[in-house]
Amino acid sequence: MSFRNIHHSHKTKIISYWWMLLLLIFFNGSLYADTHIQSGYDVLIIVPEKRSPYNIIINRIKREFTLNKKHEKFRVLSLGSGKLGANNQLLSGNKLVITLGAKSLDYYLKSGIKSPFISSFITESAFSSITRRYKKTTSFRNKLVGAISLEQPIYRIMSLLKSIQKNTKSVGVVLGPKTTNKQAILYNQLKKKLGGVLNVAKISYQDNPVKKLRAIFKKSQYVIVIPDKASFNRNLAHWVITLSYKYKVPVISYSRKYSEAGALISIYSEPEQIALQTAQMAQTYLRFSNYPTLLKPHPPSYFQLAINQSVRQAFGLELPRKKELIKRLYELEAAEKN
Repeated sequence: MSFRNIHHSHKTKIISYWWMLLLLIFFNGSLYADTHIQSGYDVLIIVPEKRSPYNIIINRIKREFTLNKKHEKFRVLSLGSGKLGANNQLLSGNKLVITLGAKSLDYYLKSGIKSPFISSFITESAFSSITRRYKKTTSFRNKLVGAISLEQPIYRIMSLLKSIQKNTKSVGVVLGPKTTNKQAILYNQLKKKLGGVLNVAKISYQDNPVKKLRAIFKKSQYVIVIPDKASFNRNLAHWVITLSYKYKVPVISYSRKYSEAGALISIYSEPEQIALQTAQMAQTYLRFSNYPTLLKPHPPSYFQLAINQSVRQAFGLELPRKKELIKRLYELEAAEKN
């Protein structure tokens, strides 16, 4: 073989080599891009199970993004699906993770994934208990975008009381094992807004609830029930309503069902309202990518009232209309912020 032919053959091999290399780079790049698209989502929502109220919240969050002409991709991970081994891979590569409820938050923090996250639809005590275990980890300290609690803030409850009865001077409050730490803020808010006396019933699982409840109903014009652990709430509700009727002392509570059972008025947030606030927090983060310094839950921004008109009439009370009360409370909060 001549030198010319050898040189030509060598040149052909070099060109073929470079073509193969370019094709390989292109193929690998396409494969990586495709994999990235498949695994990385804008928003991953983790729920304990796919049923109400979580489905309501998920749909409302997605709808809020659509209404604002946002086109983020969503994926939902249900812890009740029985496929956590495969689903655990979905935790990585997301711009934002939203956990709904205590179980979802615990699962996410335990995973050690470091994507930014929002904890929503959770009680203050559950949030505090879970995050205490992970507060030293970077996945919690550096990646918490925000949290939204289920409980209404004490200042809002006191504003409600002032709006329905300005001359209330003696207020009873029922606290359970998880809420005894709220006594100081209750006292401060009552003093600030009404200037009255606070009568506190601290009830544990070992106590006789009737004895302690009777004591505050006897000397209070209104009784406020602060939500505690679910089982504790259920066991206490019957006695609260019974004594409310006996002593003709109205109850301010925290759920629509409580009002249906006999509380005069309840202040609470609907799942869709919590979802709206969650979506707004998520959109703010995705737009500005900033983290707040507050490492505790924000109170619900939006709320609802339920008034038992039968109780109102039986107790001989005059109340503003529900819409007027809600409007007044929003106005009071706006004024206090300014």
